[in-house]
Parts: sequence; structure tokens; C-alpha cells
Amino acid sequence: ASPDGKKLALAMYINPRVEYFDFDNATGLISNPQTIISPSLPEPYSVEFSPDGSRLYVDNDGDRNSIPGNLWQLNMAAGSPAAIAASLTQVSGNYVSFGGLQLAPDGKIYMGRYETAITEYWLSTINDPNALGMACNFNYNGFYFGQGNQYWSSIGLPNHNVSYFSTTTPEISGPDTVCANSQGITFQRPSNSCSGGGTVSYQVSGDAQVI
Repeated sequence: ASPDGKKLALAMYINPRVEYFDFDNATGLISNPQTIISPSLPEPYSVEFSPDGSRLYVDNDGDRNSIPGNLWQLNMAAGSPAAIAASLTQVSGNYVSFGGLQLAPDGKIYMGRYETAITEYWLSTINDPNALGMACNFNYNGFYFGQGNQYWSSIGLPNHNVSYFSTTTPEISGPDTVCANSQGITFQRPSNSCSGGGTVSYQVSGDAQVI
């Protein structure tokens, strides 16, 4: 799911394709299914949205022979489904085998690898996942566990709800200035401005109070 909870996406390894959908996180309704089938994605393994939901990343697992492992980006802000499909761009080199993609609290996307052995001591990273194309700054050797300890990766990473890492900035709308005799003034917080509800604090100056 996208961090704002409005989109779902999946990668299908068998009958290879990427699918994405609109999602109503209030009702659970899934709608507007879209499918992307491309010769550039012969073995799609994992998908992940950027923190702001504007990009969708998908990697090819790679078969350690004729199909390389590589990473692709879809521009979800391109407009129509046709434009989104046409935006598919390779943002990594070709390697042996790529695995699971996972957004982390630091705003980077991490990727498991299965390059040389089952004990893979590196994760690849997408350092600027909101950026378009190669500006996303893919780093093949992005995070080192340290060889010889109990920490290592293969193709999988833990699954969790990335909305936990939503960085949406709270907003309050209303008049900039309120006179002492004003009545019926309303300040509103958009329903999507704070993930999970949260608390809004107000600060007033002078002889005034918030009711």
C-alpha cells in the first residue's frame, strides 16, 4: 500500500505483470484496477511506493542466467494509466538477483539481494525515492550488515504497513486574522492531514482563548 493508504500495488512473478488499484481506507473498497505488462518486467518480484506515493518501484528477481536482476520506476504522477505505463524507467544496472523492497522510517527504500550466496551481507538502497528517474539515487551497496556476524539478507524483507511511516504534514485552514467581535469562525483540519488522527495544539496571543 502507498503510505497515504490510497493505492495498492502488487507484482506477479508467474504470468508476469504489475497491478495497481485505488483503495478507500475508510471502507476497504478496492477499485480502478490497472495492469502493466512489459518485456522489461519478465520476472517482477516486489513493489514499493515512495514516501509521497508519487513513484512505484518494481524489481526483476533475475534467474541467474538470461534474465538480470534490475530495478524500475513508474511515475504515478504521470497522469493517465497509459502515461504511467509509458513512464517505466530502469533506475539500476543489471545484476544477478534482486529481492524484496521495503520502505523504512528514514525515508529510504531497502532491497534484499541474492547475488553470491544465501548469506548476503549487503542491502541495496534507493536513497531519494521521491525523485524522478535516476535522481532516485539507487545504491547497489547501500547498507552493510558486517560479514561474520548473525545478520544477513537473502531476497526477502519483513512485511509491514508503510503507512506507519507517512510523513504527511498536518494542516489547519481558516482565516489568518480574527477580530474580537467575530462570530461563526471555523478552523478545519483536513481528514487526511494527520495519519491516525493525532492531536492538534493551538496557540493564541493577547486576551483570547480557544473554545
